[in-house]
Amino acid sequence: MIKHGGQAPSRIAILSDPHGDKVALVRVIADLENVKPADEVFFGGDLAQGGAQPSEVIDEIQKRRWRSGRGNADDLLIKVAAGMSAEDAVAAPRAVHRSLPKRLGTHAQGSVPEMNAPFRFTARGAKA
Repeated sequence: MIKHGGQAPSRIAILSDPHGDKVALVRVIADLENVKPADEVFFGGDLAQGGAQPSEVIDEIQKRRWRSGRGNADDLLIKVAAGMSAEDAVAAPRAVHRSLPKRLGTHAQGSVPEMNAPFRFTARGAKA
């Protein structure tokens, strides 16, 4: 369990997919700060690829010391930075995406109702 100031965080924000768009990220941060600030912020990944300010997005997240996962777009950028061609970097994900409709079967024909069901997080020991 992650502790904030010796206690479990009571407000957690989960953000994801800024894709190098610092303008949008700044707006989300402003909204987050205008509400009661979160004790912990986690990023789901896909930080840089696609937008006009990829370095600035990464700098902002690092400056705030927010933890981040690595998204599929981040993974592609890391592979290309390590010397892999862009074509090779996208080949494996492309193959997976092509096989999804067959692997999903009837689920690929429409949305899965359970995926759209509301959910609620409850801190351990807290009353729901």
